[in-house]
Parts: sequence; structure tokens; C-alpha cells
Amino acid sequence: MLTSLASSASPLPLGKLLSLRGRAAIVTEADGGMGTAIAQRLAEAGADMLLCGLNLCTLEKTCEDLQHCFGIDAQPLALDLSDPDAAYGLIRSATKHFLHTDILVNNAGIFPANPTRGRLDTAWDRAVNTNLHTAYEASRELAKCLQAQGKPGVILNILSIASVTSAGNPGDYLATKHILASVTKNMAEELGPLGIRCLALAPVRILKPAVALTPDVAAMMATNPHTRQAFEDYIAATLLGKTAQDDEVATIALFAVSEMARFISGAIIPVDGTDYLVH
Repeated sequence: MLTSLASSASPLPLGKLLSLRGRAAIVTEADGGMGTAIAQRLAEAGADMLLCGLNLCTLEKTCEDLQHCFGIDAQPLALDLSDPDAAYGLIRSATKHFLHTDILVNNAGIFPANPTRGRLDTAWDRAVNTNLHTAYEASRELAKCLQAQGKPGVILNILSIASVTSAGNPGDYLATKHILASVTKNMAEELGPLGIRCLALAPVRILKPAVALTPDVAAMMATNPHTRQAFEDYIAATLLGKTAQDDEVATIALFAVSEMARFISGAIIPVDGTDYLVH
């Protein structure tokens, strides 16, 4: 009986499972690195999108490129996500421009180089607001919009492998990522009956040549001579013997928000090249 019920529904063809045509996505911190890579993959699949970040010129150029290459509608939004009220402006801008916004990728995050004994309250607040508060509030506001429309959706939080292991990261960074991991699971439980999936990716930090390091990582390496060696030792311990590339995370993000992952919710998917359960 169960076999006949399972086989009664016609499976969707692969092209439709991966297609995001007719959908609109919000991607935060899309003005470089992983955020831009995620935006490119979602646009390639057909999603219209609102790209948010600090650098308006970069966002505008990325939007122009995506519109030209993939024929989608891409809108830039310069916004400081460390502002406690940023989430409301983010969701309001998306829902005002797009008829139906049903994908939120909370990618924004900062990596403060603040040891516990030297941490400033302002640095803690900035990390909490950027990495946790805005992601939570944006998710909550989008969920309210989707519920009012009676539509399903997907919330994808970009965490870090630090959300399941400390991996030698600063305490404020760890706190925000661990809490957001728990929030992901809680939201999946609460919003599942509304047809809203919530899940997360936990990638390893992408280590690039020194000229391409993010300011936060560069600052940490400058103040701690052991940091680069720690990164290199971690990379050597991965099963694949290398660090991740932005697009290797972006392709998993596309899978996560597409119908390919339509029966995955509440999961934290490691994208770090290791078996994190034994590290």
C-alpha cells in the first residue's frame, strides 16, 4: 500500500526541480565572496532577487551582470545589517518590488578578531546584530508575509562549521553561530506547518590568498601569528585536503532552496570537506 501511494505522484523532471523561475530571493552580503556566488547560482536557476550589502557600486554591477546573463530582475540595496532595524527595511524593500518573495538567504556575517579578555561591548553588539539579530528578524518578517499570502518559502541561514565545533574561533562569533543554528531548528518546527522550510549550511571558512582576505580575517592574522598556521592545519585535516571555494558552497545553497531539497527542513548541512562529527 505504501509503495503504491509513493509511486502514484509523478516525479518532477530534473530541470523543474532545480528551476527557480517565477520565484524571488533575498541574498544578504551579496557584494562579494560567497554572497555573490550564491546570487549567481540562484540567478542562473531563474530567480529574481534583491541583493543586499554595504557596497552599492559593487551591488549595482553584480545586478547588471545577472540581468544581462540570465534575464532576471535583480535589485541592489545598500544596507548596514548591524543596524537593529535593518531587517524591516530589507523585507519591506523586497516585498514592495517583487510580487512574491519566497527565498531568504541570510549570508551576512562578520568575523571579529576579539579575544574574550580584550572584547569591547560595541564589538559584541555589532557581531550579535549582524550575525544573529538581523537574520532572525528578517526570517520572522518574511514568514509573516508568506503566511499572509498563504505561500510556501525557504529560509537558508549560512552558518559556519563553527556552529557545531569551536574550531578556534572568537567567542562572539561562536555565540552568534551556535544560537543561529538553534534558531534554524526552532523556526523549522514552528514554520513547517505553513510550508516554510528552514535549514542552514555550515561551511568551513574560505581561506584565500593574503591579498583577498576579508578585513576581519586579515586583522586576526595580523594580531595572532598562529592563526594562518591554524587555518592551514585545518585545511590539511579535511578529507579532501583543500579549502572550499565560494561556488562549492553556492551550489549547495542552490540545492537547499530548490525543490531538490523539498523534504529537507531543520537540517544543518556541513560543507567543510570533513566528517565534523569526529573533529
